[in-house]
Amino acid sequence: MLPLVAVLPAADRRLAGVGVLVVVTLWAGNFVVSKAAIASVPPISYSALRFSLASVILIGVLRWREACVHHPAAQRRSHEELMKLYYDYSQGGGNGRIPEGRAISSFTPDVDWRTRPWPSKDKWGHAASDAELGLV
Repeated sequence: MLPLVAVLPAADRRLAGVGVLVVVTLWAGNFVVSKAAIASVPPISYSALRFSLASVILIGVLRWREACVHHPAAQRRSHEELMKLYYDYSQGGGNGRIPEGRAISSFTPDVDWRTRPWPSKDKWGHAASDAELGLV
C-alpha cells in the first residue's frame, strides 16, 4: 500500500491540511466556549442545549444525504458496477495508474463489467490479479 502522500496530488494534500486545521480550531474553540457558558448557565442546561443543537444538525445532514442518495443522478450506476469498475481505486490506483502487479485497469471498457466476477471483499489483504477480476 502506498503512503497517502504518494497517492494524493499537492492540491488535495493542502485541502486536507486546511480541513485538519479547521477541525482542530473548532475543537479547541469548543473548550473556550464551554468554559464561558458553564460560568453563566447551569451545566445540565448547557448540555441539553448542545445535544439539541447537535441533533438538529445531524437530522439536517441525514436528510440532505438521503436526498443526494435518492437523486436521479445518483441512480445511474449500480453498486455492483461501482465495485467492479473502481476496484483499482481501493488498491491505490486510479486516474490512469494501474496497481502494482497488474497490466489492465479495472476501469477498461473492453470487458463488460456485468460478465466479471466480484473482487475480493478483503481489499487490504490479497490484491486480485487481472485474471481474478475477469479482465483477461
